Amino acid sequence: MAHVLRAQVSRYSLVGILNTLATLLVIYGLKAGFSAGDYSANATGYGVGLILSFYLNRVYTFGHDGALSGAAVRFLVAFAICYAINLAIVAVLVERVGMNGYLAQPCGMVFFTISFFILLRMHVFRRSAPLELPPQ
Repeated sequence: MAHVLRAQVSRYSLVGILNTLATLLVIYGLKAGFSAGDYSANATGYGVGLILSFYLNRVYTFGHDGALSGAAVRFLVAFAICYAINLAIVAVLVERVGMNGYLAQPCGMVFFTISFFILLRMHVFRRSAPLELPPQ
């Protein structure tokens, strides 16, 4: 079972790197190219990454073959919870600490990433039988 967890963490990390790059590209592009504010750029960036994340985590990370609609609803709820955590961190760092928004965004992402993995594994893409992932 530990090897399954390690494989999932590894795959989640790879998906996360791709998703983070896509999300940051959108956030920074909107901020630099369109003078978007931190919150609207953050929301748009996460919106773009949402579909990519659902698909890659469902298929590649967790090998989920359960009902798509149920997983999608659970995914959106988990995302909303983790996004609220992210946004709270960004808001505190920007408004209370005075951190530059470009630096605050990745800090919020760290909290999002950890809490999202836990919810995806334990709730969104849970399995009734143990998953045996093929070697990478």
